[in-house]
Amino acid sequence: MGGREGDVILLSVLNKGIESLDASRLQALILDVFAQVDRKVTRADVLEMYWREIFLTAMLGVFSTAVFIHLILQANKRLKSDIAAIEERDDRIAYLTYHDKLTGLYNRAFYNEELRRLDTARNLPIAIVMADVNGLKLTNDAFGHAMGDKLLQKSAEVIRSCCREDDIIARIGGDEFVLLLPRTSNEDAEKIVERIRGLCASTRIGSVVLSISFGWETKTTTQEDIRQVQK
Repeated sequence: MGGREGDVILLSVLNKGIESLDASRLQALILDVFAQVDRKVTRADVLEMYWREIFLTAMLGVFSTAVFIHLILQANKRLKSDIAAIEERDDRIAYLTYHDKLTGLYNRAFYNEELRRLDTARNLPIAIVMADVNGLKLTNDAFGHAMGDKLLQKSAEVIRSCCREDDIIARIGGDEFVLLLPRTSNEDAEKIVERIRGLCASTRIGSVVLSISFGWETKTTTQEDIRQVQK
């Protein structure tokens, strides 16, 4: 497009002004961007921009902690239950090791251990009382073994009720019981036997009168063999 020389000069000046103006604005824009980048980000800015993410993260942490605590409590509960079951089993095994299952009295194994343990000078005199339940076989034959079991259980109950707390009472055979009486003279052992006999006379199991035969002997010196005394 044609024009006068003055117009060409004016156009050149205007183009330079526009170029200069664009450069200034561009520089201002660049400086503004850098200013935004260099500006220090505050905690409030972070919370404003990411509050949803922070909230969800916090809730996830609370939930995870709650689940973890619940699992620990459940595991502890199961552990306590398992320990209790093991202790109960061990107690039951220990009980059956030294007790007669039918009567609840001590058994032969426990009696033999106590006989050795109590055979000391400080426990003298030591009395041993042997007791046989009369008519057990006849009772079993006539009324059945259930009645025979009741006869043995009642015998154990009567003997126990007439003895002292420290006395050892054991069932050592089918119809055989033994009483180990530390610090008991022959006369005191006889008194215990008479108490048992008196109670037996007034005790019935169905139509069967309770009857027990006794024999006893006493160790009075350390030179005596406790096994010979028992025989």
